[in-house]
Amino acid sequence: MKLIDADALIKNLVSIKDLRTLSTKTIGEAIEKTPTVDAVEVVRCKDCKWYGYYSCEMGGNNWMRDGNGFCDRGERKDGEQHE
Repeated sequence: MKLIDADALIKNLVSIKDLRTLSTKTIGEAIEKTPTVDAVEVVRCKDCKWYGYYSCEMGGNNWMRDGNGFCDRGERKDGEQHE
């Protein structure tokens, strides 16, 4: 997954002189030129396979509140892995 700066992407697309030339290829090239952002992906406790386990060492006791806690070591329930 590539996390990009959406504002920069919009600027890249707006800078295209003739919008009639927009194509899947053009948009793909604009996305490739767009810089990435410095971000760490997290998993919300309510989406983590360890949510509700008292011994969860990942998010501490965040799950006890409302499940909106998060950590960067959680694992999604659906097994989906993110890079």
